[in-house]
Amino acid sequence: SHVAVVFFSGFRASVVEAKLPAICNAFPDIGTVLAYGSDHIDALMGNPGLIRNRAKITAVTGNARSFQAIIDQYGSFRAYLRSFNEGFPEGVGDAAGILDDLDRLQADLMDRLAYFGPATTRHFLVDYGFNFIKPVVHVMRLLHRLGLVKTEGRESYRDAVRIGRLIADAVDMPIGYVDTVFASLGMASEANVCRKTDPLCDDCFLRSRCAYYHGL
Repeated sequence: SHVAVVFFSGFRASVVEAKLPAICNAFPDIGTVLAYGSDHIDALMGNPGLIRNRAKITAVTGNARSFQAIIDQYGSFRAYLRSFNEGFPEGVGDAAGILDDLDRLQADLMDRLAYFGPATTRHFLVDYGFNFIKPVVHVMRLLHRLGLVKTEGRESYRDAVRIGRLIADAVDMPIGYVDTVFASLGMASEANVCRKTDPLCDDCFLRSRCAYYHGL
């Protein structure tokens, strides 16, 4: 959700995941959050179950107002998404010019919402139903080591989205499956293979195609 995006931004995923039940309980729906004032924010800062970061808690309340402004203007958040491309989100994998549309949508969301950066915004859109890989740090590291993108940074996010679709088409699998495999290979848990330091290259089934492995 948009609430989780705020807390994940700049924080270790494991820290936020441990706090998600309390976060969801504190910010259950947009109507509730819209009613929060400074006194309620002060009370939340005293909740040991939350990540007690005033800037992030305040950002959630500000983002709720921004979402409400979008709904007031377009009638619904879904209608707002469709204003960028009539195929969103059902036809997102096939619509012509989809990457340009995603770039414009991403830029608009980042302009409207606090703590929505390039990667977290695309992560949010995937959770909302958009059909592309999430350019999180684990996936970008893997794609870069395979020589599929030029960098691990935001300047290669667009290429990562395009390559994710090409891979999904080539193996005839849902792109969500490709995303899960790539993410799990690079994470510090689960597969735990293509980690940032001391990667387990000998255990990786992609090593024959890996520029990083052949450069060791």
